[in-house]
Amino acid sequence: MINQKPKDAVKEERVDQPQNKNYADSEKHYNVGDRVVIRLKTDQVLDIPTGKIKIDSKGRRATDPKFTIKQYEVTKYYKPRRDPGAVFYHEIRDVTNNQKVNKMFTYFQLKKVEKKSAPAAPFRPVVMEKVNDDGEKVTKTATTEKQLKRFKNMGYNESK
Repeated sequence: MINQKPKDAVKEERVDQPQNKNYADSEKHYNVGDRVVIRLKTDQVLDIPTGKIKIDSKGRRATDPKFTIKQYEVTKYYKPRRDPGAVFYHEIRDVTNNQKVNKMFTYFQLKKVEKKSAPAAPFRPVVMEKVNDDGEKVTKTATTEKQLKRFKNMGYNESK
């Protein structure tokens, strides 16, 4: 760690210590308003139908989820004043019922999730028509964006 043998380090009056490699990790934090889920401990098992966390001494199976399903929002984060190497602590609240969680969490106990955006508007079918070489009028209905593009490339126009 200090790149010296113990017998040489004992002879010196002062031994320089290398900078802590984990110091950069202590600077990580989530911003206020970020949506997060909580990482479960190894002895915690999530009962999916009820959403409750159970303690199981056997531990989790490989198929059990590692995070809670319920989402939380970061309301505040802070670092203890006297220890610059300490990690940030996060206060969170439940998104569904707006209740504060009475426990502080570190960056590594939480995982950021994306906020769900509004679902896209459903595609409305479009009737396309074209006059073929024989003079006959041919109509087709595009039910997806991909079909609509393809029909336009084939020379079909939207009917009025």
